[in-house]
Amino acid sequence: MTRADSIYAYNIELYSRNFLNCAQRHSVVMLRERGVAVDYLFHNSLVSSDEVLEQIVRNLTPKYDFASACLSDDDFRRVGVARECFRVDHYADAQSDILACVERDGFVLLAGDVFYFQHCPEYRNRHLFHLVALRGFDDQQSQWTLVDDNPASVLSWYRYPQAQIADFYNNNSVREYRSYRQQPMDLAEIRGNSRLAGQRYLAGYNDSGVLLTQLRDIINAPWQSTTLQYGRLHDAFALMTGSRRCYAAFLALMQPDHASVLLANSCAQLAGRLRNSFVQARLTGRCSVDKICARASELYALEGQLLKSAQQLIR
Repeated sequence: MTRADSIYAYNIELYSRNFLNCAQRHSVVMLRERGVAVDYLFHNSLVSSDEVLEQIVRNLTPKYDFASACLSDDDFRRVGVARECFRVDHYADAQSDILACVERDGFVLLAGDVFYFQHCPEYRNRHLFHLVALRGFDDQQSQWTLVDDNPASVLSWYRYPQAQIADFYNNNSVREYRSYRQQPMDLAEIRGNSRLAGQRYLAGYNDSGVLLTQLRDIINAPWQSTTLQYGRLHDAFALMTGSRRCYAAFLALMQPDHASVLLANSCAQLAGRLRNSFVQARLTGRCSVDKICARASELYALEGQLLKSAQQLIR
């Protein structure tokens, strides 16, 4: 591996791993660089706290496997991007098409096993599915340039020999690569279609707020390991932090000075404080339950205001 010693230039706070998984974050960042209006993709990023509670806390779903309606194939098509997934058993058989896709689109997402990449914490000690963004191939050196997380989960440049890329791909449980063909679209059409999609999403939106109003009972659940529960709640509020930040970006496209934009960002900030509280709790084994529950109640009230304000904005 050769490291390019530079952070990839992008909005680190907005396009973070709090809410977006590796494939979503890679694709959004790469497409934005190429002029795609990616923030319209976030019209349905206001995931309910009920979804977060059910998947992350109750079902113990890893944060990177959190499932939501956000960034579907239809969503990408709405902003002028045709996303395709190709499954080929061996890298050698896929190489020519991968090169063609990179030449056409500027990047390809390649799936593989982090066991084979030195820049990943799991290198040679753990097998884990992951996707990286291939950006260019040096035929003389037989070397790929790629973009991926550094240890701080910030996108950075790396270079790897093609043989190592082949190991990453060939030894994975799912051998696939994903292309994102960009098609010219009128921005007014994107805006109008995204507004309608946002309206439909809010029309069916429902959130009981159990995570926020019954947090004390969730923290003190006697059948759960306290340390593990702190970790799950950290992930739950990380998801809420990132999703509200993305939703604020979408709302700002509708009307940047609207009250809903401030409310969405305020929800993200407060969820971030709750996330940070559970970081400390996980490290120390203790947490100020009263303080945390007061913040959760404040967030619950803000969430209600956000929903009403967003409905008024995009009606």
